[in-house]
Amino acid sequence: MFLDEIISQIGMAYSFGVIHADLSEYNIFVYDCGVQFIDWLQHVNLDFQKEIWY
Repeated sequence: MFLDEIISQIGMAYSFGVIHADLSEYNIFVYDCGVQFIDWLQHVNLDFQKEIWY
């Protein structure tokens, strides 16, 4: 259930051209009503030259 929501949100961020560069279990809050990612300050845009490493 929550894994599907996490994967969906990763896909949504990717569709907006963003990669969460520090996504781990410490940056994911799980609630009864869903999932929320935090710590977006380390995000990387898809046009970043080294995005393959993230």
